[in-house]
Amino acid sequence: MNTTPIGYEENDQNETEAISSSVPYSEATGCLTYLSIATRTGTSFAVNKAAPAMRKPTASDWNRVKHTFWYLKGTLNDCIIYDREENLRIYSDADFAGDRQTRRSTTGIVAKYHGGAI
Repeated sequence: MNTTPIGYEENDQNETEAISSSVPYSEATGCLTYLSIATRTGTSFAVNKAAPAMRKPTASDWNRVKHTFWYLKGTLNDCIIYDREENLRIYSDADFAGDRQTRRSTTGIVAKYHGGAI
């Protein structure tokens, strides 16, 4: 499978249209938050993008959350494999004003030891 937890940014016509209160957006985001902290740290960025919309989520926000669950379902058998030969490696990345609404930048780091993220 060749996908990412967050999918891609889309210019959706329904971007400002709020979804129905019967949609379990906050419950789904809460489950994803637990998973991103406890077991699936690779979804942290996607959850970070979903959490600010808790008050008034849009159809675009809900589609992003559903995409993250779709990603998790497709990667159930993925695991971290540790390699004895690799040393500590640290990577970082950032964008400049990547958030279209606030124009704030997003940064991230990952540290790998023996080939597995720590």
